[in-house]
Amino acid sequence: MTQIIPAILATKEEDYSKKLKNIEESGQFEWVQIDLMDNKFVQNKSIGTEIIAKYKEPSLKIEAHLMVQDPLFYVEDLIKIGVKRVIIPIEIHFKEIDRILYMVKDLDIEFGLSLNPETEVSRLDPFLDKLDVVLIMSVHPGFQGQKFVPETLEKVKDCARMRSNNNLDFQIEVDGGVSEKNAKGIVESGADILVIGSALYKYDTLKEAKEKFLEVLNG
Repeated sequence: MTQIIPAILATKEEDYSKKLKNIEESGQFEWVQIDLMDNKFVQNKSIGTEIIAKYKEPSLKIEAHLMVQDPLFYVEDLIKIGVKRVIIPIEIHFKEIDRILYMVKDLDIEFGLSLNPETEVSRLDPFLDKLDVVLIMSVHPGFQGQKFVPETLEKVKDCARMRSNNNLDFQIEVDGGVSEKNAKGIVESGADILVIGSALYKYDTLKEAKEKFLEVLNG
């Protein structure tokens, strides 16, 4: 069954705490994705790890998506917070990816790599057998509410073929511009997880939003 993970991209503490509480109180989700941005890797700056540590909801597993130039700077704090999954950009230096990979794996934290729209899936080759998740960005990262990049579907298919051909079991996530109009096509292309931000919050409740997406996916 396709998993839906709500995303929080927050630049202010009040916005972050409000969205996190709303997600937790809805009782609809096992995971929440929290975006961290440094205004260097992407042109936006988010709340920091100290805010994540301040507001913790024990019923939610945290997936930290690090859209930053120096993810190692954040990882030790995220480990202390108790995040369950760390995703970093494939576009950073390979040696740093290796360092973070072995750091979190030793602590039984899931590890993933994200790919920006212009990045080829072949960049994943050196890490394929070490990944729990591949996160394919379907917008240029940094801001919510952007339009879905249609070429993402072919990238998802390519990634799914790589997984099958190598007899691997990592999950494929798609993040950015996911809506009721494109969700089914994304899943049919091979995605296991839909990370959704703006399209969830336009409904009166998150329960209603999730039901609508599941209706589309199962229709």
